[in-house]
Amino acid sequence: MTTYGRGLSSLIRPLEGVIHVDRPPTGPDPIDVFIGTRVRWRLELGILQPVLARRVGVTFQAVQKYEAGEVRLAASKLYRVGKALDIPLTYFFEGYADPGLEAGKRRKRAKR
Repeated sequence: MTTYGRGLSSLIRPLEGVIHVDRPPTGPDPIDVFIGTRVRWRLELGILQPVLARRVGVTFQAVQKYEAGEVRLAASKLYRVGKALDIPLTYFFEGYADPGLEAGKRRKRAKR
């Protein structure tokens, strides 16, 4: 068994308690769900899932998962969805209230 002596442990010990890794949340991320609901705008345009999927270059099952927020849309795919629906990228984020951002604003106001 290899021992590393005091050198390595003296480097690691100061980091204990500093490194914090959050556990991944269970379920879909709220922004992914929100964007998915915005992808459903295709219904208002009369575009079926297979048609949107073909235009974006994915399967219709992938579109289903995007709309449910089960799978995150990569920036490139979100761009393609916007182009396929002829809507600006800002549309996908309009009206989203970021809970983390709102909590930060409340903390700042409380400090005043």
